[in-house]
Amino acid sequence: MWVPCDILPKSFDDEDKKYFGLSSDNYYVQFNFEDKEKIPLQGFKIHISATIHNYEGVINHCFEFCKNQKINFKYIAKRKEIEKNLNGFVCSWAIGKVITIYPTTHRFKNILLSLHNDDFFKRQQGVTIFSDRRYKDSELIFYRFGRLIGPGKEIVNPVTKEIEYYDYDSTTYKIPSWIKEPFPNN
Repeated sequence: MWVPCDILPKSFDDEDKKYFGLSSDNYYVQFNFEDKEKIPLQGFKIHISATIHNYEGVINHCFEFCKNQKINFKYIAKRKEIEKNLNGFVCSWAIGKVITIYPTTHRFKNILLSLHNDDFFKRQQGVTIFSDRRYKDSELIFYRFGRLIGPGKEIVNPVTKEIEYYDYDSTTYKIPSWIKEPFPNN
């Protein structure tokens, strides 16, 4: 199978093809192991960082983790683009975001805990993601509130329907006024 990417997980097989997709610009490889209808328009997302030396192993392990847990995720599709990202040659809000995991709202905290307790991820390092909050003492697990689906950037208050801020515009961690910090002692 030809795809416009040069990184596929080592264990990717014919069965996985039905979950496989590419973003419209072919920048991301996407795996939808869970029904996309369950993913909210906005919510918490998890970013997994890496380094130039470990990104292939991190992608491979994240694929296995997300496949086993039936979680949707995406990663940058080309080595050259990953290396540009990890070396800081992208927008500052995007640096380090090699992998994005899209949890449903009720699974967010448990997925973070499982990632943090995973022996492989415990041993890995990653580039700091400035727009996100680091999860506990992890070197590569980060999270933030943002758009999960759709082309828009607006973070909209579900009660007032007013735009609170625009996603992808900040290099600092922030959450909307109606959301409580999920890990205040983090």
